[in-house]
Amino acid sequence: MTQEAKNNQNKPKKIVVAGDVTLDWLESEVKAHEDCSDNTPNWKLYTGLNMTVRKGGALLLARMVKHACCKAEVISHKVAEPVENISKDEVIRSFVSIKKNEKDGAYRIDKFCGFAGPGESKEILRYVQNDIKGDDPDADIVILDDSGNGFRDADESAFPQAIKTEGKSPIVILKMSRPLLKGKLWEHLIKEHAKKLIVVLSADDLRECGMNISRRLSWERTAQDFVEQMPNTDIGHKLTALNHLIVRFDIEGAIYYNGSSSETMLYYDYQSCENAHKEMGIGKMQGLNCAFVAALCSELLNIDSEKLIPLEQPPNEGQKCENCDEYKKLVDEYVEKRDEKKKYLNENFGKAIKKGIESSQKIFKEGFIYRDINCDDLKKYPWDYEFSKKGLDYPVEKIFTGLEGKNIAEAPVPPFGYKPFWTILGSPQDKPVQVIACDIAEEDIDKSELNIPIARFGNFTTIDRAEIESYRSIKNLMLEYVNLNQKRPLSIAVFGPPGSGKSFGVKQIAKSMKAMEDREFNLSQFTTLEDLANAFHTVRDMVLDGKLPLIFFDEFDSEFNGKLGWLKYFLAPMQDGKFKDGETMHPIGKAIFVFAGGTSNTFEDFCCNKGNTNDFIDAKGPDFVSRLRGYINIVGINPLDKSDSFFMIRRAMVLRNCLKLAVKNIFDSHDKVSIDPSVLLAMLKVPEYKHGIRSMQAVIEMSMLSEQKTFEQAALPSLDQLEMHLDSKTFSRLLLYDAKLISKEPFKIEVAKAVHEKYLKDNDPTGDTWDKLSDDYKQSNIQFANQIPEKLYMIGYSLKKAIDGKPNVIKLSKEEIEELAQNEHERYVAEKLRNGWKFGPRDNVRKIHPLLKDWNKLSDDEQEKNRNMVIGIPEYIAKDGFEIYPLKEDK
Repeated sequence: MTQEAKNNQNKPKKIVVAGDVTLDWLESEVKAHEDCSDNTPNWKLYTGLNMTVRKGGALLLARMVKHACCKAEVISHKVAEPVENISKDEVIRSFVSIKKNEKDGAYRIDKFCGFAGPGESKEILRYVQNDIKGDDPDADIVILDDSGNGFRDADESAFPQAIKTEGKSPIVILKMSRPLLKGKLWEHLIKEHAKKLIVVLSADDLRECGMNISRRLSWERTAQDFVEQMPNTDIGHKLTALNHLIVRFDIEGAIYYNGSSSETMLYYDYQSCENAHKEMGIGKMQGLNCAFVAALCSELLNIDSEKLIPLEQPPNEGQKCENCDEYKKLVDEYVEKRDEKKKYLNENFGKAIKKGIESSQKIFKEGFIYRDINCDDLKKYPWDYEFSKKGLDYPVEKIFTGLEGKNIAEAPVPPFGYKPFWTILGSPQDKPVQVIACDIAEEDIDKSELNIPIARFGNFTTIDRAEIESYRSIKNLMLEYVNLNQKRPLSIAVFGPPGSGKSFGVKQIAKSMKAMEDREFNLSQFTTLEDLANAFHTVRDMVLDGKLPLIFFDEFDSEFNGKLGWLKYFLAPMQDGKFKDGETMHPIGKAIFVFAGGTSNTFEDFCCNKGNTNDFIDAKGPDFVSRLRGYINIVGINPLDKSDSFFMIRRAMVLRNCLKLAVKNIFDSHDKVSIDPSVLLAMLKVPEYKHGIRSMQAVIEMSMLSEQKTFEQAALPSLDQLEMHLDSKTFSRLLLYDAKLISKEPFKIEVAKAVHEKYLKDNDPTGDTWDKLSDDYKQSNIQFANQIPEKLYMIGYSLKKAIDGKPNVIKLSKEEIEELAQNEHERYVAEKLRNGWKFGPRDNVRKIHPLLKDWNKLSDDEQEKNRNMVIGIPEYIAKDGFEIYPLKEDK
């Protein structure tokens, strides 16, 4: 590095902030004076308003940038002081009503009271556009606050010099609001600064522009909606031309879209969902976008701006010839640059976006603060004029320190066309599923370091995407129902296998909302219509008592004078909010009906009535379904099918909860459960609990744990007793053998190396050895090794450590090999698609691969390669001292 470059590196960075300016008027209530003495002025005896004005818009953004980037020189608009004397015809003013929240004591917005501005006058543009104090054409970063209030259509003379001076190429951050992609500013930036342009906008603005992106269901659904809508909507198609796009999902998440590579990264608060803070009912806050951009900028100060520029086009296919070393060299160089750039941007943008999300969360948590005119912070920040103004203010000095992004996770989003039900939980993990499950059971999901999406509803926690979306959709329905003036009941159905806890989750939703009182009726115990009428009377009495009833009609699909005989008697109450008792119709009032299935495990089973469609129609099934507003299929703790490898994680969460409710004495002071690894693995891996959660609870209750500090094998009931609730012989084999499995460590690298060595031997003897493999190919082999326990479990096997150090290498059957081979191909395709590859003629540069298709469409040779890969599994694990054993003796 030259001396000049070193000197430039040590110079303070310059940031120019410009854009739409507002003045924010903060209204707060002043209580009436309690002292009624003769000396008290009359006006103090009445409730009043305190009005504080603060700089908003681009001025607030500049203020936050200065606090976030304290070592940089921040340049922005100059305005007259004091700002409260600025004419109403010169600047837009916003008005908000502030209240102290009773729950956490923070001052937040109770009501947005609207805006006032210069009307048709253009004075606002003249006021701000020509006066950027100390404007510098050599600024390193230019931040533009385009709120759609005039700056975007100003004359170019109003724009910062760094973006209009020829030959200058700063990083440009455009904070944009709707209408999107409009105005002279946008046209200028796209024409002159597209390479280093970073656009920040909100998901709600995209939704307003026609992009159908789901809200408050699951992070996976939101991300998949985004990648689907980008190329298939007018606004999305235009945005694909951007090299760097950041879409904010309120204060809980963001998506980074790299247009030059069409790659998408999701950053999300894994313990929350979009708009979750609004559900808390603790007020609103403004300045969230400014905080995000300011924190983002603080990280981008240190970025290599040249890395923002897209790579040139990859080597032309026309350059390719047989055994052409020059072409191969060009390809290798391009791929290396591409991967290096991708890694650099993911790391740096990832860190910047995480801090941006966390800073916007911090300003919401802090709320407005009251600033005294003698504030000590004025000495620390003498350049901040707002510190000398008494009254409510933004907590700018508190929101950019200690940012770690610890609750913010990240996940690459697969491209459009990937399997429709992608899950972050199903993405490659550093540990096998059974190890992850052990961590969750012992130390709780929050301490597992998985950073996978978690949904909590009262005491119910789930990480299954299907369950998360179902429960959140039901909660959204309930929230809307509570807030609307509805007279007929809200009707919801819940299905699941016996013992899956159908009513528990819904009750916990109600508990988390704190607005309902639940009651349960089992229709299988009703014998007459009078029983049902009495139940409705109970509901009506609850409504008249001022309560919102949450009513469970358990086993509503049981027989009553024929199959599904109860359905027709619910039609009028569901539709009209009335029920019949004798000859009289009675109004029910506002209530929530939850219909829990007893004979159907899923909504689909119920609608098909186990294949007898005529019975379903005759029983008024379609009419009943048309009155439902939502349903949930509870998955349960048993595997859905052979491909369900995550049942152990669901089971781990339930097991921990059951243990905590029944035997708190085996938890230590750090809330870690003390349990023998063999017992834990056996309870997680046993193929089936015969009666679902009830069987798991029974095993715990039958064990001798009341005076124990540890759940040991000796505490378990006898095998005869266990047989009532699970396959005791398989359970005992798991206890015996899996105790010798080192459950806390993933397979050593030797297994992954063995996988690659066999591939070279069978397919490419001259290929790269392990040491020369790229990180991507190494990781692919490691993921294969990590999934070996899941693959074996799928065909009825488990692993154990060889006692004498000489593993027994068994031979898998032809059928087992075929099943494993298909599974491995599915894993490979999922891995490639998730990393941005597409189907087509092989091209490593453009990430195109011919094998990204269904198993049945593969050639015989390609299918055989997969068979050769999995046939060696017993040999691979033998390299690390493990051997395979069948879960059942008769296998």
